[in-house]
Amino acid sequence: MVGDIYNLIDEIVAFRDARDWSQFHTLKNLAASLSIEAAELLELTQWKSEEELELALKDEDFCSKLSDETADVLIYVLLICKKAGIDPLDAARQKLVRNEKRYLLDKSRGSAKKYTEIE
Repeated sequence: MVGDIYNLIDEIVAFRDARDWSQFHTLKNLAASLSIEAAELLELTQWKSEEELELALKDEDFCSKLSDETADVLIYVLLICKKAGIDPLDAARQKLVRNEKRYLLDKSRGSAKKYTEIE
């Protein structure tokens, strides 16, 4: 499975390069595009209650849109990683290690507070 993410990055880059889009993929533009796509993902849930969203997850059209927007977010995250020389799996693992120290189980379990607010 680990190789799959790196293969996916290669596929995304090949798709991009075949269209000569690399010239537009500056770090700023990629970050902006990620934000836009994340907003489109969020828009799918806007004004819906948790109950409505649970029902929506049973709707094929909604799930297709959710999948597309999630894919767009992932693609931009991976392009940012490629551009910045970040190993996405290593970065996520390192972040988990830092978060384990910030969010100690006995103090953070069941709490939505940020680590700076936990006593």
